[in-house]
Amino acid sequence: PGHRSGPDIHIPSAWQVPRDVARIHPGECNISSQVQQQQHALYHAQQERWMNQAYRSPPSETITLEISALHEGGPRKGRMRATPFGSICEGMKDIDARATAPKLASIALAKVTGKIMAFCPEFLWRPKEFVVRDSSWVDLASFPEPMQPYFYNECLHAASRKNSKTMVFKPKQFSLFIVVPEAQWREYENYANKLAEDAMSTMDAEPNTGSLCRPNKRSVPAPIPASSSSFNTSLAARPLSHSLTHASDEVCRSVNYV
Repeated sequence: PGHRSGPDIHIPSAWQVPRDVARIHPGECNISSQVQQQQHALYHAQQERWMNQAYRSPPSETITLEISALHEGGPRKGRMRATPFGSICEGMKDIDARATAPKLASIALAKVTGKIMAFCPEFLWRPKEFVVRDSSWVDLASFPEPMQPYFYNECLHAASRKNSKTMVFKPKQFSLFIVVPEAQWREYENYANKLAEDAMSTMDAEPNTGSLCRPNKRSVPAPIPASSSSFNTSLAARPLSHSLTHASDEVCRSVNYV
């Protein structure tokens, strides 16, 4: 007395399979079993492959790369087919001499693309349009033999022994260039010129113009009043002419090899 009884709960002795659940056809089980057997058969081969890659020693035949950034559509210096900018020049050691053209292009882009984008972070660069070329101006992306070692044959030399036909590997240094297409570089010029013009128009109101897109001191100069005696070129020409005059002299003066 005084206690209320709860509701009656019926607990079934076994769960019944709903009638609307589709039954698996025996043929489907056989197909699934066959797929699993094929995957298990490949397991040992895949395991051996990954173990070989994990424990593979560094290549004994290596080369050195010097990777520079250039752009099309500017004045050329000497035999160069494009114009250096931003003093962007990186060195890399211990590169596998048997690396293919696509592999070398990937290495070069990974090393220098960030430097190009840091040259002017505010500008929307399009790295997919960058072209990787060698000293002969060959586009590595269109090399007709993408599976063959690209520089390896140039490192083979005849042995010093007389009448010997044995070829000996000798390490060498090769140059690669990340080239910004002319159309994209023109867009960057227009963007930098617009920044300089905007800074000029706000100088009187705000003496400190803030962060101008100046990757380095020479790429996009600070705006100068028109009355200044040193202002002898148009605003549209200053960023390009000023950077190109000095960048070609500074590029690759100090190369940090890693």
